[in-house]
Amino acid sequence: MKKRRFKKIVFQYKDLVYNQAYYFTGHKEDAEDITQEVLLKLWHHLDALKRDSVKAWLMKVTRHACIDQNRKKREYSLSEFELREQQHMLNNLSDSKENPEHLMIYDDLLEQGFKR
Repeated sequence: MKKRRFKKIVFQYKDLVYNQAYYFTGHKEDAEDITQEVLLKLWHHLDALKRDSVKAWLMKVTRHACIDQNRKKREYSLSEFELREQQHMLNNLSDSKENPEHLMIYDDLLEQGFKR
């Protein structure tokens, strides 16, 4: 019974979930991943869902999955940016090792694990 209900809901709403995810992310692959994630959550929560609230639940879960994915990408992008910025700073400092202050900053960055 659960399997049949799940298939019916997936058939009815999978495109709506995908389109909302694509609208938020702008990327086909991300929208596909989010759709799969949402449908997996649907399977796990199907018994607790009332028939008349399935669509609203799917839209809410899809929106939250998009927000979570956006947050993860932003955190990754920021850390990648910080790494590049520190690498650039390290390269500039290594070129001016004659300055004692620059030499100290350079050594500190190397101790933190940044490599040239």
